[in-house]
Amino acid sequence: MASRTFHLFTLNDGVNGMKRALAAKNITILCVKTEQEKASVTIQWNNKNTTIILEECVSQNHPLANLGQVYSVVATIPDDVLCDTLDLVLTMAFLRGGG
Repeated sequence: MASRTFHLFTLNDGVNGMKRALAAKNITILCVKTEQEKASVTIQWNNKNTTIILEECVSQNHPLANLGQVYSVVATIPDDVLCDTLDLVLTMAFLRGGG
């Protein structure tokens, strides 16, 4: 599993950003499930169903953590489907900000 951490975002930001970024690339979203600190986004990619996991956490190693809680989202994609397109979707989901 490949994972990337995006600092200064909440889980809600991540879910909204993923929906927007996937739609922009015409990738079919089959299901979005959100729990308290975790969400899964199931998509259809290359005729296979795959799930992207988003987990919210409080980052201790971010420079701003000295000033208070810094929320981060860890996005995880299975290695067998990770490619440039999905990596770009992850980046765009957070680059433009959540929501």
